[in-house]
Amino acid sequence: MEKKIVGTGIFLLVVGVATLLCSLVIVPFATADPVVLPQGSYLITESFTVPVGYTFHNKTLFEGDNLHVIVEVTSGGNLDINFYVMDEPNYNIWKAGESASPEISRISITTYDSDWVVPYDGTWFFVYDNTFGSASKDVTTVVTKHWTETYYRQTTVYRPLIPSEFSYLSVAVLLGGVVTLIVGKTAKAPVSLARNNVSTAPKVLRVARHRTVPVRANVSSELRVC
Repeated sequence: MEKKIVGTGIFLLVVGVATLLCSLVIVPFATADPVVLPQGSYLITESFTVPVGYTFHNKTLFEGDNLHVIVEVTSGGNLDINFYVMDEPNYNIWKAGESASPEISRISITTYDSDWVVPYDGTWFFVYDNTFGSASKDVTTVVTKHWTETYYRQTTVYRPLIPSEFSYLSVAVLLGGVVTLIVGKTAKAPVSLARNNVSTAPKVLRVARHRTVPVRANVSSELRVC
């Protein structure tokens, strides 16, 4: 039993010392840090003249595309125009003179500046309507698509081989090993009575009784008369 306790104490000591030392050793670690970069590209960037009538741009777009749309009337008439953004079916309805449902509809504007997220895939029409005017108008349009890209930057950081918060556990294991070792060293093994041939039976002292026999002097008295 004593050897087992001592062995356990030594094992705990070794583990505690090893983990404590590892928490003090600083080593390099390679990490990949994500970096998010905004990206953008021009879908439309053009200055043009809208006659008495209308003109348009069409683009194939996809659900979730994030666009920034700028339209500005720079000259002509009252510097106003009707601006629509609609999908192809609604464009055909509007072109036929019927009531359509544009995604963006602005009437008699001079400037439009706003973000727009494409709701679904398809061919989309940016319509500049001057059918109500009596003179052509100069318009500048800038449509920009924005998105983000993530790449990973490799960096080297220096950290303990074992996180420092585990150093408290290392100290606890180390102290546990010391206590266990002390207990093992001070523990006494039970004495085997049989091995030491120690008899617990009470010893009976036998005292030999000596009988005292009185000795009688065998004196023979003879009376001699001279």
